[in-house]
Amino acid sequence: MKRVIGLLFSLVVAGMLTGCGSVTVPPADVMKTDLQGFTLPLTPDENQAVLYVVRPSSGAPAVSFDVYIDSQEKSAMIGHNDTEEYIYTALSPGHHTIYSKAENWAGVQVEAKPNQLIFLEQVPKIGFLFARNELKKLDQLEGTYHVKHLKPGTFDKKE
Repeated sequence: MKRVIGLLFSLVVAGMLTGCGSVTVPPADVMKTDLQGFTLPLTPDENQAVLYVVRPSSGAPAVSFDVYIDSQEKSAMIGHNDTEEYIYTALSPGHHTIYSKAENWAGVQVEAKPNQLIFLEQVPKIGFLFARNELKKLDQLEGTYHVKHLKPGTFDKKE
């Protein structure tokens, strides 16, 4: 009986590990060809940068990863991504801290410049009770590729 329970536990843990981590992308030349003619939903201008936060992984499907700008207060939340989704927002030039909330808080510093695209990936990790996450910076090619192949996430409606 103990062996059966141990085997079931191992299967559950293995199942939890499946799908976590970064998603593999094709080589750069394949991504460039695929992106020909594609336009991002929001592009920056001379007064602002644009931040895209992508979650291309199908890992941790039961947990939404919230995104906050410069604070961990509810009023700073711009929305959340479920699996295979992205959100975006305009950023004023300057120093910003982007936070992602799952079981833990992940954060990354960015220096936004006018007319700049910034891409971050939410990477699911194994947590204690729920999925944890980390934020990883992406280059423009990989970030744009993900946006093209993902669905829009949920944007927080500020009222």
